[in-house]
Amino acid sequence: MSNSAWAELYFVTAMMLLIVIICVVTLGFFARQFGKTMRERDSQEKQRAIMLVAERTARKKAEAEKAIEAKKAKAEKIETQTPESN
Repeated sequence: MSNSAWAELYFVTAMMLLIVIICVVTLGFFARQFGKTMRERDSQEKQRAIMLVAERTARKKAEAEKAIEAKKAKAEKIETQTPESN
């Protein structure tokens, strides 16, 4: 093979290695970014679940308090009524 053929072969090999290195670095960057995104998404989902549980608990507590108030009002109403027939 002539010198120009060897030079071309070296050049093509070097370019292919450069492309492989760039692809590996890019793939590593995207994999790291994907991992960060997934961790953030998991954290947000956990926070959302905690907020939903807190909302449900508050709603149940409010409903229970309303029921207690209704029972108290009913009991007071019964106590204040005078018997109509004795």
